[in-house]
Amino acid sequence: MAYMKDSGNGVRGSVTRTGAVATAGEAANVNEVTDNSQPLLEIKNLHVHYGQVHALKGIDLEVRAGEIVTLLGANGAGKSTTIMAIMGLLKPTSGSIMFAGESITGMEAHAISRKGIGLSPEGRRVLGSLTVRENLLLGGYARKDRKAVDHDLERWLSVFPRLGDRVQQMAWTLSGGEQQMLAIARALMGKPRLLLLDEPSLGMAPLIIESMRETIRAISEQEQMTVLLVEQNVDLALRLATRGYVLALGQIVYSGLRSELRNSEAVQTAYLGEASQS
Repeated sequence: MAYMKDSGNGVRGSVTRTGAVATAGEAANVNEVTDNSQPLLEIKNLHVHYGQVHALKGIDLEVRAGEIVTLLGANGAGKSTTIMAIMGLLKPTSGSIMFAGESITGMEAHAISRKGIGLSPEGRRVLGSLTVRENLLLGGYARKDRKAVDHDLERWLSVFPRLGDRVQQMAWTLSGGEQQMLAIARALMGKPRLLLLDEPSLGMAPLIIESMRETIRAISEQEQMTVLLVEQNVDLALRLATRGYVLALGQIVYSGLRSELRNSEAVQTAYLGEASQS
């Protein structure tokens, strides 16, 4: 089951501080903005310290089921810290993280993974001494439905055909783009309800980035996968996400719909640098 043809790259209002109301033209695609149902992920007043460094300073963020939401900001803004706190890799100083109506604040990473959150980390972090197949099976280690795991293994190999061609190859021999595909597929093997993508375009060539964008969108739409995307590549993030948050120095400084973030010169200049034009 491939989501796209293999192109040779290996994969098939004003900005506000508290959110925004969709215009009529956007409403069909952003029901989550005005939806009063419970968020799938809800972060409230989250503080995280690295020793004496106050890395996150009371951030609030929510992601509703089926959304792709992006978290933008410059290096050192706190984006990856947010992801690690959600995943239990960093312990918050205070504040709360709720997932599917249940507190996961301070839980261990393996327990959070079992709750239904998958992570494709910054820098890929595949296990180079294992094969592609072994890396993927490791992603589904906590699942008890072994037949379904085997089925999903074949399914994701078909979505990422370059991995299928290299299934018995050691992960360290893969290119950077192939390792990124492997990191995403490994996270998907856990059958998550929420997929955390931390800088998936980092170090990737433009053609690979475009192919990856199409695949992430297709996975989100066809699998009804909820995605929180951390990116410095503004163009990629705002072509994928419905809405987003901007972090600066550990604080959420703006949030809004994709079009508002894209068209806000103040946000682009002050926090993201020059925006790419699409």
